[in-house]
Amino acid sequence: MKGWSIAVVGFGGVLPTDEWLAGPDHPGMASGDDIPTMVTAVRAADELADLVIVAIHWGVELDLQPRPEDIERAHAMIDAGADIIFGHHSHRLNPMGT
Repeated sequence: MKGWSIAVVGFGGVLPTDEWLAGPDHPGMASGDDIPTMVTAVRAADELADLVIVAIHWGVELDLQPRPEDIERAHAMIDAGADIIFGHHSHRLNPMGT
């Protein structure tokens, strides 16, 4: 959008093994299970951008409702400054909130 700065922050909450997580000596995904780290990243993005979009791989495949812990994470990221949360994994449409 003209004149807007946009930040996109991504997390992975569905991992087959912790080896997929980023570490100090190797690349990987940012954990979608570590709420304090997620909040810190979203706050940092909010300081730099007009619009903060979070993309997170979470939930249970084929479920029609988000898990309570995913709702908790979403509220924590919204409180930290996320404007849009794009959750993906279930391969089904889940409820949306505003």
